Amino acid sequence: KKVPVLYYLSGLTCTDENFIQKAGAQRKAAEMGIALVAPDTSPRGLGVDGESESWDFGVGAGFYVNATVDKWKNWRMYD
Repeated sequence: KKVPVLYYLSGLTCTDENFIQKAGAQRKAAEMGIALVAPDTSPRGLGVDGESESWDFGVGAGFYVNATVDKWKNWRMYD
């Protein structure tokens, strides 16, 4: 059975849990027959030097762009 889909992209310092679990979206979507897609939008596990030094950049950030600096080249968040 096909159902409507809602995509949610977390913002800065948020994870999928903020929307899905903490806000109760999963429960409400189930009641309404909506599928939720909420990927973790922060790059993780790349081991780039300095990726955990700041709360607003690196593994905690949720920017939807591709990196343009060689050091961050594997952070391809747009495509």
